[in-house]
Amino acid sequence: MREIERALDRIDVVTIALSPDFCGDGRQGWQNSLRIVSLISNHFDLRLNNEDLLSTLSDF
Repeated sequence: MREIERALDRIDVVTIALSPDFCGDGRQGWQNSLRIVSLISNHFDLRLNNEDLLSTLSDF
């Protein structure tokens, strides 16, 4: 995240792969993905609501 932070003024869009396949072994469902997005959003002071994300992800 330090490298992203140093380049933040040159970044317009960031894509975060949240599927369980990218954020763990897939056996934990979406829980590890939500933990990771929470870490990222807190670090960069992003306004993301995990409850909204969980509601959206539960449709998949």
